Amino acid sequence: MDKKKLLINKINEFDKNLNGMIFTNITGEDLKFGNNNNNLDSLYQIGSSSKMFTSLSIFLLQERGLLSINNPIGDYLKEDHKKLLFIDDFDYSTVTIKSILNHTSGLGEHLNSGDDEKLLEEVAKKNKVFSLTDIIHMCKVNKVQPFHAPNTVIQYSNLGYILLGKIVEFISNVSYKDFIRENIFKPLNMNDSLFISDNSHDSRILNGGYNGKFAAMTPSLAQSAGEIVSSLEDMKKFLVGLWDGKIVSEKTLDIILESLENNTLKADRTFGYGFYKEKNFIGHAGQTFGFLTKAFYDIKKKQFIIISFNDALASKEMLSLGEILYKK
Repeated sequence: MDKKKLLINKINEFDKNLNGMIFTNITGEDLKFGNNNNNLDSLYQIGSSSKMFTSLSIFLLQERGLLSINNPIGDYLKEDHKKLLFIDDFDYSTVTIKSILNHTSGLGEHLNSGDDEKLLEEVAKKNKVFSLTDIIHMCKVNKVQPFHAPNTVIQYSNLGYILLGKIVEFISNVSYKDFIRENIFKPLNMNDSLFISDNSHDSRILNGGYNGKFAAMTPSLAQSAGEIVSSLEDMKKFLVGLWDGKIVSEKTLDIILESLENNTLKADRTFGYGFYKEKNFIGHAGQTFGFLTKAFYDIKKKQFIIISFNDALASKEMLSLGEILYKK
């Protein structure tokens, strides 16, 4: 049996109720497959895979001489944002951009609190908009991932990437969304990518699920940490185009690759600047309240793996499918 048929048979072993999609060329040719083939061009929330886009936005500004990732974030934030970052007798506006990029800033976390059901109930309140003040308060009361001293631990922080989005807006004088559209979507012809807050009525946007129920991410909670909506095809354009040098310079790509090796703090996963490694693949996974996503690329073999489930609790299936593909 050839590799393509073997892979399809393995995918078919998963629960047919899961609306999963996969796009890869790891079998020697591009393979796009899903439990419902009519949905292969669907749009889904990529969650924290959006952090790759935010990181690249920061590096684009650095290439233009408008910021340095070695400088404190406070150099590039509005005064009212900076004031909010004086927390527990420490001024977090003094942490560097690069410490946020690789999750060593010590900033707290507002989404991963250990009680997704309670959080989901809160965010489901109609028309609720979360301000930066609200998000920082959620971080303060999160006992699972609290604030730490900078450069002492690797702790994932969505708040940090939301602040990076604020920096992009402050420096560029355009919205984060417009910056991404103009500098990443447009050059790569990612015509099927948008943002949750665009309120698009595109019928291809999948409904997300959590524990068998419809679930949606509130845009103001995600922002530049995870608000992008995309397709399998567009994410392929992104991965291939990025490492072909169509977005940032070769020098910047080298900096990102070096960051994957230079983080010496102990953690289950070593984060680089907006990217991390799985086997020989580089990219970022994502989760919202209704979706799971994986988008990774092997820059030497030019192989890509893109997986999406519109079920936030399909992590075991996602892990198993990833293991099948990495073994190929």
